[in-house]
Amino acid sequence: MNEKKYRLTVADLLSILETWDRSLSGPVLIVAFGGTALSLNGYKDSTKDADFLVPLTKDYETLLSLLKKKNYQQSSGNGWISAENLWIFQLYKGNQFFVTEFLDPVHLEGNHKVIQKFKRLTLACLNAEDLIISKMFRGDQVDVDDCIAIIKKENLCLESLGSRYKETAG
Repeated sequence: MNEKKYRLTVADLLSILETWDRSLSGPVLIVAFGGTALSLNGYKDSTKDADFLVPLTKDYETLLSLLKKKNYQQSSGNGWISAENLWIFQLYKGNQFFVTEFLDPVHLEGNHKVIQKFKRLTLACLNAEDLIISKMFRGDQVDVDDCIAIIKKENLCLESLGSRYKETAG
């Protein structure tokens, strides 16, 4: 990369994930949420960092081992950054990020949408309901706007979404 870019596009992200895939020793599932999922689903052109749940402990350990071998440095509690770019990769182990725990195991079919399968790495996004819920727990205006955009494009039952939100918050 000749010039460091602040915003991470889908093409940038897929290129980086492809290099990770070539070095992985076994299968790994990563599930995008936040702005990353919005970009991968075509709602936004770019994001400032990459947010991933790594639902299975063995996958999380495999991925962290790879990042350390590739000289990524821990930049925050869950953030990893490479000297080659400005993008932080936020990696959350399990079914929870920050204080939000999802009702259903994210790694099970139906709880995520596969975006791309590389040779070893599977890139997925949260399902639309959980993506909205995760954005609403942050509650910034940009998150509210993102949720409105998702609701307008997805065929969601708002009553079901409301019930799921309340159950998750409980």
